[in-house]
Amino acid sequence: MILLPRISIRALVLAAVVFASQPSPAAEEFNPFAGRESVTQDTDRVIVGLRPTVPSAAAKPGTDARRAADRIADVSQRTGLRVRHLRELGAHMQVIQVENAQAADSLAAALQRLRADPDVEFAEPDARMRPHRLPNDPGFPGQWFLQAGVAGPHGTTASATDAVASWDLTTGTPAVVVAVIDTGVRFDHPDLRPAADGGKLLPGYDFVSANSNGTARSANDGDGWDPDPSDPGDWVSSQDRQFAQFSDCPIDDSSWHGTRVSGMLAGLTDNGAGIAGVGWDHRILPIRVLGKCGGLTSDIIAGMRWAAGLPQSGAPTNPHPARVLNLSLGGEGECLNSYQTAIDEITARGVVVVVSAGNDGSQVDRPANCRGVVSVTGIRHVGTKVGFANLGPDVSIAAPGGNCVNVGPGQPCLYSLDTTTNLGLTTPGENGYTDQIDRFNVGTSFAAPIVSGIAALMLAVNERLTPEKLLQRLQLSASPFPVSSDLGVPTCHVPQTSDDEQLSECNCTTATCGAGMANARAAVADALRPLAIVSVPPVTNAGDTVELTGVASVGANERTIVSYEWTLVSGATSLTASTGRQTSFVAPGIDGDIVVRLAVTDDQGRSDATDATIRVVNGSPEPPPAPPPAPPTTVPDPFNARQGGGGGGRADGLLLALLAVLAALARRTPIER
Repeated sequence: MILLPRISIRALVLAAVVFASQPSPAAEEFNPFAGRESVTQDTDRVIVGLRPTVPSAAAKPGTDARRAADRIADVSQRTGLRVRHLRELGAHMQVIQVENAQAADSLAAALQRLRADPDVEFAEPDARMRPHRLPNDPGFPGQWFLQAGVAGPHGTTASATDAVASWDLTTGTPAVVVAVIDTGVRFDHPDLRPAADGGKLLPGYDFVSANSNGTARSANDGDGWDPDPSDPGDWVSSQDRQFAQFSDCPIDDSSWHGTRVSGMLAGLTDNGAGIAGVGWDHRILPIRVLGKCGGLTSDIIAGMRWAAGLPQSGAPTNPHPARVLNLSLGGEGECLNSYQTAIDEITARGVVVVVSAGNDGSQVDRPANCRGVVSVTGIRHVGTKVGFANLGPDVSIAAPGGNCVNVGPGQPCLYSLDTTTNLGLTTPGENGYTDQIDRFNVGTSFAAPIVSGIAALMLAVNERLTPEKLLQRLQLSASPFPVSSDLGVPTCHVPQTSDDEQLSECNCTTATCGAGMANARAAVADALRPLAIVSVPPVTNAGDTVELTGVASVGANERTIVSYEWTLVSGATSLTASTGRQTSFVAPGIDGDIVVRLAVTDDQGRSDATDATIRVVNGSPEPPPAPPPAPPTTVPDPFNARQGGGGGGRADGLLLALLAVLAALARRTPIER
C-alpha cells in the first residue's frame, strides 16, 4: 500500500534551501510533504469478514467467539491454508495470521483462496496506516486559525474559523468526549494532563499489537495491547531499518503526533499558559494505534470500536465512550470493507467520525473516503487549497491546514498551527510547543482536530444531533470559498488517479474541497436549532388514511418545541391540519409520491424543517398524457394528379387505385333495370 512518509526537521531545512535557490511563481509555496512512498505491508495478517448467517455454523453450540473460531477453522480446512486466529473485531470480522505467507505473491494467492470461500464476505490485508503529519508555535495570539479573519500583509485570513465567537455560545462540556486515535499522548504535558488532576486526558487504551513474531518493536513499549496509551516515541533509526518491517520506513525523529492533535482539539484553555484548544471543556480519550512506522488496520479498527463504546475482544469495557472520533491518519486506496463495516456500526451509535484527507495533493486517503465520515482537507490562510492537501468529491469540509507562504532558509512558517508537543528527539524529553522555525505544524492532520473540536462544541449545545444531522449543519454553516485575486492561481480539479497531483495553491470548489470553510461560530449557532422529525409509514395503499406525527421533534439542550406547521409540498391530496403535533391525509387513488413538510419552532424562536415522502401504491397508474390531435385528413382529388406539389408520386398512386376500383365495378353483373 502507498502511504505517507515521515519527514525530519533536517530534511525540511534542506528542502527549504533547495526551494529558495530556485525561482518560483507567487502562487507556489514551500511544501513540506513529499509524494506517497511505497511501504511494505505485513504479509501474514488478514482481516476476514465472515458472512452474517451461515446455517451450518449457526447450528454449532458455544459462545460467539468460539463459533467464530470454529468458522475460521472450517475456512482453513476448505481453503487448505494454515491460519492462526489472532482476534475478533466485532461479531463478523476476524484477524488471522496466514502461516508461510511471507511474500507478496503468496499473500495474494491466500487472499484469492479466502475470498472464494462461501463463508467469507471479504478478505483484506491487515495493512499499516501512517499518521498524516508534520510540526508549529505557542501562544493564543499566534493561533490565527481560532480567531476571526483579518487583513494582513499576505492577504486576509479568510479560513480562520472564528472559534472565539463560538465560545460566547459554549466552551464545550466534559460530557462530550473526543477520542484521539493516534500515536498516544504525553500525559505529563502541562497543557493536557490527566482529567483526574484537573486536566483533559481520560485513561484511554493502547491498541498497538505486538508483532507476529512475538516482539514489540512496532509498539516500542515492551508489549502489545495494554491500558497505557502513553506515547513512548515513534522514531525510526538506521538500526531499525535493518529489520524487514522497517526496511522502507524513513529515518525520522519522534513525531509526538497524538500530543499535537490533542492540543489542537482541546488543550487547556484560559489557564494563563501555553495555547488554547478549540474546545475549552471537552475531555480527550487517547487511543494509541500507531507505533513505529505507523499502525495496523486491525488495531485502528479495534481502537475505533472501543472508543465508541462497542465491546472489543481483548480489551475491557470502555467507561468513557466518545461522541467524536478523530483520526489524523490514513493511506492510499479505496475504503476497505473492514473500515466501512466498523464505521457503519459506530455511526449507528450516534458517534461522529472525523478523518483527515491526507497530504499528497491527490485523491483522498482511506478511511477518509469511507461513507459516513466527516472528511477534512486543508486550506491556506486565504482560503485556497494548500498544496499538500488531498482533494476530491470525498471531502466533506475544509479547515486551516497551515501554510508557510514562500519561505527561504531560516524564515518563519507564518501560518503554522500552534499546538502542544514534546521536545524529545526519540524518547520523551521536555514538554513544549511547536513554533514557526524548527517545529512548525502544518497538515490535514491538524485540520481534522479543528473540525472535531467544532463538532464537539455543536454536541455540547445539542446532544441530540445524529452524525448525519451534524454533518449537514456543519456543511450548511460553512463559509463559501474565496477566489484568489492572483490570476495565476488555477481552479482545483478532481484528481482522476492517485498520480494526478496538485501540489500548488489552487482555488477550491465544492467538488474538490467540500461544502466550504469550517466556521465554528456559524456551526454552533446552527446546532442550536431544533430538529424537525416526522414519523410516517414510507409506503401506503391508495385510499388509506395516513397519520403523520411530529412528536419526535426535539429542541436543542434545554429548549422545547412550541409550534408545528405542516405543508403539502406535492401530491393529489389535502392535509387535515396545518398546525399541531400531527396531521393526516387520505392517500389518492393514483400511484406516486406524497411529500409533506414539517416546520418546528422552539421557545427561542429557532426553527427547522424537514420533508417526508410517502409512496402510494396499489392505486391506478397515472393516466398517460393525451395524444396530440390528429391533423385534418384531406381527400385527394383523383382528377388532379399533381395536387399538393410534392413530386406527384402519391397523387399518381391514388389515381391508379381509383381506376382499378372502377374497372372492378365494371366487371360486376349489371343491375337489372
